[in-house]
Amino acid sequence: MRSTREAPGCAWTWQAALRLCVIVALCLLALGLSFRATEPPAPLTRDAAPEQLSAERAAETLDLVLGVGPHPVSSDRNREVRDRILRELRRLGYAPRQQHALSCRPGVCAEVDNLFVIIPGSDPSGGSILLASHYDSVPAAQGAADDGIGSASLLALARALRHRAPTRQRLVLLFSDGEEAGLLGMRAFTRHEDFRDVRYVVNLEARGNRGPMLLFETGTGDAPLVAAYAGHARHPLTSSLFQSIYRRLPNDTDFSVALRERRRGLNFACIEGVEHYHTSHDDLEHLDRGTLQHGLDNLDAALAGIDAVAGSPEAGPIAAEPNYFDLLGGPVVFLPRWLGYWATLFGLLGPCLIAAWQRRRVRWRSLFATLGYVAVGLLVSTACCVGLQSLLHYTGRVPAPWVAHADWILVTGAGLGLTWLLWQAGVNRGSPGLTNLEQSISSGICFGLLAVTLLGLLPGAAYLAYLPSLGLALLSLASALLELSQRRRSHRGLQWMVWGLGACLNFCVAILWLPVLIQLYAALGLIALPAFGALWLFWGLSWLALMPAQSRRLLPWTLAILVVCVGVSLLQTPYSPEVPQRASVGVTYDVTSRRGRVLVDTSHGPVPEKLAKLLEIDRWGEPSFPWLGGWLDQTASGPSDWHSPIRSGLRLVRREAFPDGVRYEFDLRRQVWTEAVSLNLPQGSSVELSFELSSGESRVAEPRLVRGSLGAAQSAPSGWQRWLYLGSSRQPLRVQLKTASLSKLTLLVCEHRFELPDEWARRVEALRPSNAVASQFGDNTAICHTETF
Repeated sequence: MRSTREAPGCAWTWQAALRLCVIVALCLLALGLSFRATEPPAPLTRDAAPEQLSAERAAETLDLVLGVGPHPVSSDRNREVRDRILRELRRLGYAPRQQHALSCRPGVCAEVDNLFVIIPGSDPSGGSILLASHYDSVPAAQGAADDGIGSASLLALARALRHRAPTRQRLVLLFSDGEEAGLLGMRAFTRHEDFRDVRYVVNLEARGNRGPMLLFETGTGDAPLVAAYAGHARHPLTSSLFQSIYRRLPNDTDFSVALRERRRGLNFACIEGVEHYHTSHDDLEHLDRGTLQHGLDNLDAALAGIDAVAGSPEAGPIAAEPNYFDLLGGPVVFLPRWLGYWATLFGLLGPCLIAAWQRRRVRWRSLFATLGYVAVGLLVSTACCVGLQSLLHYTGRVPAPWVAHADWILVTGAGLGLTWLLWQAGVNRGSPGLTNLEQSISSGICFGLLAVTLLGLLPGAAYLAYLPSLGLALLSLASALLELSQRRRSHRGLQWMVWGLGACLNFCVAILWLPVLIQLYAALGLIALPAFGALWLFWGLSWLALMPAQSRRLLPWTLAILVVCVGVSLLQTPYSPEVPQRASVGVTYDVTSRRGRVLVDTSHGPVPEKLAKLLEIDRWGEPSFPWLGGWLDQTASGPSDWHSPIRSGLRLVRREAFPDGVRYEFDLRRQVWTEAVSLNLPQGSSVELSFELSSGESRVAEPRLVRGSLGAAQSAPSGWQRWLYLGSSRQPLRVQLKTASLSKLTLLVCEHRFELPDEWARRVEALRPSNAVASQFGDNTAICHTETF
């Protein structure tokens, strides 16, 4: 075995074959360990000790509590779920409290019923730990995962706490309401007096219904809480990378409200099975009991960890947030921010200094050429993935971010990046070829440059670059020392030792990268496909210094495999009964104009043929207004002969004119049929609107501008702003409206119900294919009329 250049096109040797086999074996081992680490634990049976948290017992409780069908905020079914939770808490010996409040966010208001239990701690002077989940669902889903996982976990914990010694801190177990409508329950609870003593928050969420529960969000500087949790967790899965990415997304949970109130804590969620998120497939049948068990374990570990350190100096927030990550679901490693800067500096400058030291043996032109090859490889792999994505989208095979049979596409994306490595390994080892030293130096510089970029743009992910760059700097030093020893005498054993060192270092790099790469699809879907090949290529760069020239001989075989994968991907249908298309149907009727429309929101892809024929679709890509819509706010529509009388409306109570405008007071009359009412004014109207309950509680409501989801360039805005009030007619509701205009006030009043009229419901269910389901607001009806005052 030579540490210098290899002749181009040389035949296979046993040394080259052995090296390649070891590389493949180590990569497969790391991949297998990564898949195993991201599996949820086995559920505990119902026979587990009473102080333990059992997924089987929790699932039985969840089945009892949930009932049948969706239960959106303020609905009769949600009140039934509320009552069942109250009964279960009382059965366990607790005295649950209830907060009824009017809560709003821009565009939506609702009456919420938060349920909470206060469990005293052994330290009366300590603060409170809030353990939170929400119990409402979207109108289209039963909510077994989102957020039945959280509700079942809190009930299981409440049961287990009866058999344990009291915690140091006071506990508040919160079952919040109205999260799906805009975090309404948590917004209301932050105004409750029992929130004042809350210091820490642990929240359970779900964006899927299987896979592990990830610790994906914390408060600023809350690494000590992560460490406290990790010290008690059996199977922690977390990374500062998750935190960095989530902070840049527009998504929110109840935990976001607590953070805005300057509370500290931990937020957990599962993300696999997102194709069932907010659909009728979010039910008990599809809920993975292992996921439920992992949620229970994480809740227990987070409580134990935070309770152990709460109030101590070691739990204080850290100004410079460290990088952290779990090692295959085991120990969580913390790397201080300063270490990241120094590691990046040494990882980038180290190879350069070694190259300067070995300037007689290192050719700078070859190094820069290799860096150029890497840059071209990143561009080519990204371009190929973009081309693949465009081809699959054009042929209708990838109309949505998550599709059935995505494995073939993911293998193709990863293969496009790794195939470039085989080609570059042959080029780098060709004539005159790069030495091991030159190759490890160039790879180290690449990772060093990536580390600098990540420290500036995505600090939580920087460890993925500066740790490999340090390892490659160490490999470069070992290769340089080997080159010096080779001048006097050939040391075949030393050569294998250096190669083995490189293999061990790169195996560690694989342990860092692969858990992230295999979760990329669950997190972002095929939207991330353009970056998929580039990321796999970058990970593979660490192996280039160890790959023999004969690797290029595998190129035709890998290209053939990629062609087969692309062909299979083109033959697959995008949807299946287990990965369904989102297809919500709505019926609207304008009483004033006596015209009706039937609408369908398929979110991604064409309307199913039978459904399109039934609905007589004649318009495409328009805003869904005044219908509440499905997953996206853009629909296809057709004519409807369904009509209905007005069921709800406004009764003018008082009109007062002032120099700066007019103030109106209305009684909003809601009928039993109605589950939501929306008040709509033309966009640009200067209006202040508030809702007031009979108890006197009042909230100013901000409107939401209703427009097509793709923007004005591709879908014209509706021209309306909407105030939506969710809830049936349990309480009288007063509306106060102030306008700067002295002219007549014209309101479009719509009443909504989260189901179709009976005749339409039967027809739609008969013709909607088995691989399509309603989502978000589900199938729903809107009856509108114009009122002038």
